[in-house]
Amino acid sequence: MNLKEEIRNGYTITSESKKLWQIQMEMLRKLLKVCTKYNLKIWAEGGTLLGAIRDKGFIPWDDDIDMMMLRGDYEKLLKVAAEEFQFPYFFQAPSTDPGYFRGHAQLRRSDTTAILPGDVDQPFNQGVFIDIFVFDFLPASEEERTLIFEKIEKIRNRLHRRNYELPGSVKGYLNKINESLYFIKKGFYNEYLKMEELITKYHNPSSHLIGDVLWTSKNYHKYMRDITWYSETLNVPFEDMEIPVPKEYDKVLTTQYGDYMIPAKAPSQHGTIIIDLDRPYPSVIKELRNQTYWKTKILRFLSPRPAKN
Repeated sequence: MNLKEEIRNGYTITSESKKLWQIQMEMLRKLLKVCTKYNLKIWAEGGTLLGAIRDKGFIPWDDDIDMMMLRGDYEKLLKVAAEEFQFPYFFQAPSTDPGYFRGHAQLRRSDTTAILPGDVDQPFNQGVFIDIFVFDFLPASEEERTLIFEKIEKIRNRLHRRNYELPGSVKGYLNKINESLYFIKKGFYNEYLKMEELITKYHNPSSHLIGDVLWTSKNYHKYMRDITWYSETLNVPFEDMEIPVPKEYDKVLTTQYGDYMIPAKAPSQHGTIIIDLDRPYPSVIKELRNQTYWKTKILRFLSPRPAKN
């Protein structure tokens, strides 16, 4: 990749952004190599799929790579992850990284830093990442789909409060302490597993509908797909490599974005990421934590970091 600053669609891409992209593409090559080795299906997703089709590479203002897998292949990948992704790589999932509960996995580079706003006090790996979203079969009934997403949203909100939210009253602090005691007793990861158990309960391949259940419960209609859209895979240009996309990418992108061929600059959903490509995240986090506001220190005290279950 040419690391010189350039302008695409009127947007300036800095040399530093390109260095980040280069690392992420190297990580993607590693991921695709492992998936090929074990005959696992994986496709570009979200902004990466959009960039591959419209821009033949990164959307100029994008800051990560998004991929997706069906749960069956994802579970196979998870079983070999520790063997295949050794330092500096790290395969991050709720089962491999205590305290991590996002509904998707991430491949990380542990010798770098990519800290999302609000994550300074989180216990999990915060190296440069690419996202791996997991799609599950959905119930055919709209009523059942709504039910499962509402139940998952309640659990996820509880996990989020546990790790992120600071109470605004004395009663709130008491509730926070009680909730922390609950997690110490029940286990943080066990609480997360309740969401996956819900997915298993309503799993229905005959519906032909798939969705990103654990990540998108609020806007799940935008992420519902027909499994037949993924029956064939194409390899398309992406910067200086090729990546796999579903043959029916037009249906996928239209469902999610509407008229996706018209560029529309949108802020990154990550916000302003703290990037350091030369230092591992623990040393950067240590510096940042020494600067944190006293409220954050209270949150850290009230929410002791979860141990692996």
